[in-house]
Amino acid sequence: MVRMLLPHTPQYNPTPPPTPTHPAHRSKQLRTRDCVNCTIFLYSKTDPIIEKSHTLRFAPFNGAYPRAAALFAAAALPAAHNHWRRIFDFSKDDVTMPTPHWAFLRTWAR
Repeated sequence: MVRMLLPHTPQYNPTPPPTPTHPAHRSKQLRTRDCVNCTIFLYSKTDPIIEKSHTLRFAPFNGAYPRAAALFAAAALPAAHNHWRRIFDFSKDDVTMPTPHWAFLRTWAR
């Protein structure tokens, strides 16, 4: 297992990792392709997009570090505007891919 706290970026396109990963990420946009078995703790200013990916689990960003609030404000990422739950799956009708493509991490499934 790999845990990552990724820096703020306007857009994040992860390369499929060799092992399951659990990134905590804040961005204006998240796009994934060909990712498998990842848990993503996400802040996204726009709806996250997945494609050709499966067994992804999503939860809200949970990174805690000094000056986090100030850095979010400086990056124009308002805490109340987190779209982490609004997943758009480009491959939702692809029956050749394993399911589920994505789910909410059980703790946040409400």
